Amino acid sequence: MISVGATATVANNTFYRCYVPGPGIGSAILGSGATLTAYGNIAVECDRAFAAATATVTLDSGCNLFWGNTENYSFWPEEATLTDIVADPEFCNPGLLDFAVRDSSPASSAHSGGCGQIGAHGVGCGSVSIKPTTWGRIKNSYRE
Repeated sequence: MISVGATATVANNTFYRCYVPGPGIGSAILGSGATLTAYGNIAVECDRAFAAATATVTLDSGCNLFWGNTENYSFWPEEATLTDIVADPEFCNPGLLDFAVRDSSPASSAHSGGCGQIGAHGVGCGSVSIKPTTWGRIKNSYRE
């Protein structure tokens, strides 16, 4: 939480499943009477990605990636900017806490629309290539 009178920049972080027990009060970033700059962050499966506890939050936001949140912006004085992205970040393996992204991810520099790398981790895995084949061809590849 960024609190009253604070000025803070929250940049290039990855927030995953941020929530607390209770009615929708878990947030990746929670501001209260603060001036915030939120840039280049990923927020995935949070109750509220960015939330304001009071109406006195000033936000400069851009190039954030949101996916699967209950709300992306909650009580912010402004909503998503044109550079914010709502898309699957394509994590390499979130089940094993590997939050690097695939090279095809909208969070990668190559696909972020001019935002550069979004999130705390860069590209860590490539796309999975699938080649159509038959069961017989698979069996033959293991014969001696």
